[in-house]
Amino acid sequence: MHGGRGVDGQVSVQRIAEVIGELDCDIVCLQEVGSLRYRRAGEVQFEFLASLPGYNLAAGPTGPGQYGNALLSRYQILESYTISLKYRNREPRGLLLSTLAVPDQGSGDEPHSSNQAKWLVGSTHLGLKRKERKSQISTIIPAMEQAAAAQNAQHLILCGDMNEWFPLSPLDRKLRNGADLHARLRRSFPSRFPLLCLDRIYCNQQKAGRWYTHTTSLARLASDHLPLVLETSESTESATPDTSR
Repeated sequence: MHGGRGVDGQVSVQRIAEVIGELDCDIVCLQEVGSLRYRRAGEVQFEFLASLPGYNLAAGPTGPGQYGNALLSRYQILESYTISLKYRNREPRGLLLSTLAVPDQGSGDEPHSSNQAKWLVGSTHLGLKRKERKSQISTIIPAMEQAAAAQNAQHLILCGDMNEWFPLSPLDRKLRNGADLHARLRRSFPSRFPLLCLDRIYCNQQKAGRWYTHTTSLARLASDHLPLVLETSESTESATPDTSR
């Protein structure tokens, strides 16, 4: 969400919240929340997100300010923590891992239904350099596999700004082949005239559904990236992870 700064140069987390309202997603993953330099300015943005009605917040800031990833979920967040993806002297980055209790198909739409499945959702923002991203993915894949095994999570989702310009990159192949995750790429950047598939959502093959970008005038204005949405295969009203910068 670029610290709330829109393509018009104005900082407005309220606009981000309005886009989230347009999306009406059950799970929302955000990158570039807060401020890299000013801790209090960053805290204000995380606090604002925590106040959004109907959502639980998992915050994953990385130093030196209060800046990084966040997850909003209509479902119960069982556990959430951040794994460092810091690479040499580059901008500190992280992987926010959250385990959610999501109602199984057929158990109704109640967020706290007794018939629940565990979903492991990762939100991240990878580095600008190829070697940096390679190192980060080498950390992310085993971290998610270990967390899924420890939590007995049935479904895995990884989403965020992957900073990959090319669709069939080594990073993409590693996630598909090495981690057995599936994705369909959609152009999301820049928001005014999207050319690049920087933002991606990977998931278990059995959860694959429909991927699309949210292209309202407000979404194009509120951030330099368009929100990317996945509707899972269970139903179009099931959990719909979204990544929006």
